[in-house]
Amino acid sequence: MRTEKKWFINFLLLIFSIIVMFSCAVPNSQEKLIMDYIHKNFKDMDTNRENCVFVIGDNGCINCHREMSRIASQFIDMQGIYFIIGANETIVDISPYWEAKNKEQIVYDTARYFLNNDLKSSYAIFINNNKIDTLLDADGRTFYENKDYIINRITKKNN
Repeated sequence: MRTEKKWFINFLLLIFSIIVMFSCAVPNSQEKLIMDYIHKNFKDMDTNRENCVFVIGDNGCINCHREMSRIASQFIDMQGIYFIIGANETIVDISPYWEAKNKEQIVYDTARYFLNNDLKSSYAIFINNNKIDTLLDADGRTFYENKDYIINRITKKNN
């Protein structure tokens, strides 16, 4: 009886792991759009090592965008952290990005590239080996867990 229980628990863990793995996956068309933008705008980024790109938007949950910007601004001027600012300054406080020292790590998406390509949220995008490793959005339903993951992943990488 115990071995059947262990087998069932292991089976559930395997299924859960597969679901989590695919939930972080980015469709190829979106990954191409994002990576093309990153390659074009962040020429100094070494995409073979781990980097984080924050996209700060303003379409949808305003408090979610503000919180993502607050989290992102903690990492201004940190090596391997980049920012794409698409938010309107009257909706999200983007003044911390104006004061940053490493201006080459910040791009202002005035053409609304992400919004126009159906990427409407704010995101933390982790890039590793020239591919998107993880994409987390500022969706109100999952953002509480996502923000802890984002902060922990960046601080562990830089310690």
